[in-house]
Amino acid sequence: MSSKLYEVEQFEALTSFFIVQIKAYQFTFMEKMTTMVL
Repeated sequence: MSSKLYEVEQFEALTSFFIVQIKAYQFTFMEKMTTMVL
């Protein structure tokens, strides 16, 4: 039981980490595109 809960917490932490990484990547990508246009 406790090990299963630990796995879920690990999975949620990884998911949130990837979401933050993707958002940061999209933000820098958009900045590069706008600087190219300007």
